[in-house]
Amino acid sequence: MERLAIQKKHMRQVYIRKVVVASIVGAFLSFFVGASALPWLWAVVLLGIHQFPQWHQPGSFPNPLYFIATPNVLLGLGWLLYYLVTFVWAMMTLSARQKAQIRAEIDQKYRQPKDFSDSHSQKQQAPLSEAWPGELKYELVERCYQEYRQALQRYNSPPIDLRTPSRFYYRKGGQLEWIGSMPVLPEHLLTPERIHELLPFLAHHLAYYNSDAPKPDDLNDYPDHVPLAWLLIPTGNFLWLPVKFKHGLEEQLRVDEVAQKKQQVHEADAFAVLLGQGPALEHQLRRMDEEPKQRRQIDRGIPTLSERLGHLEALNKQEREQMRKLGLKPKEPPLVKGDTPRQPGDGMNE
Repeated sequence: MERLAIQKKHMRQVYIRKVVVASIVGAFLSFFVGASALPWLWAVVLLGIHQFPQWHQPGSFPNPLYFIATPNVLLGLGWLLYYLVTFVWAMMTLSARQKAQIRAEIDQKYRQPKDFSDSHSQKQQAPLSEAWPGELKYELVERCYQEYRQALQRYNSPPIDLRTPSRFYYRKGGQLEWIGSMPVLPEHLLTPERIHELLPFLAHHLAYYNSDAPKPDDLNDYPDHVPLAWLLIPTGNFLWLPVKFKHGLEEQLRVDEVAQKKQQVHEADAFAVLLGQGPALEHQLRRMDEEPKQRRQIDRGIPTLSERLGHLEALNKQEREQMRKLGLKPKEPPLVKGDTPRQPGDGMNE
């Protein structure tokens, strides 16, 4: 997980460096317009005016290379300032796209059901409760952590130093999720009879807690629109260049983040295998995979349950092979039996 977090941060930094380079190129081109292009265009205009009979004055067509070799630095600096002012202006204002995204996020967060039927279709989440040291729920989760640490002792040198949160919340009917660094557990799994269902999924989710991923830099720190584009673009202000470049990189970033999300889930499953929960997680996922098959539903998860199961099957098979080489008898994977369990959640809420 740490390797993936570093890779993801590096990918965003590469994209940000590309936007910075595009901003510098835009500044240089704006300077070039003021220092060389505009004086040359003005010379061409003067030549055209001098061709009229009343202002006729012989002259040759201005050589562009001359104006490039002898730029008007003062005018170029003026155009560079023009670019920088509009760059800062665009950074301090929101584009129409950003405003739409903010409105969508607010609507999704604070939207209220319009009628009684909507209030039934949009279920309100139960309030959070905090577990206290000494109560049964807290002791059951601590027992899970203890089992994970015991499982790590099967290695000559434990591959990780497991970190676990000292507090957690729970709620009725919820999914296993995170609020900041605090786990939120489904209350129905916090019983001695069902703790075996929580063990593999909690091991999966601890991968996110053990990932020291600093918050990546944000492309939103750079201009997202060209104010007064009808004026800036014709007058040689190249602010549109970093803006256009940023939009293209964001599209690529969204594609890359889908692949990153898939890899993140696979690495969290591998983390659960390290904690000794590989067979149990595979068993629970196989049970969960039965319900959409019975209903003939298409699994649209990223990654799909089928892909996760294939990955876990390979990891568990490797571990059983290693145990046989050591002269140990591995426990064979259980058959899929029992009712389909409820979905406790597939990843960390961001």
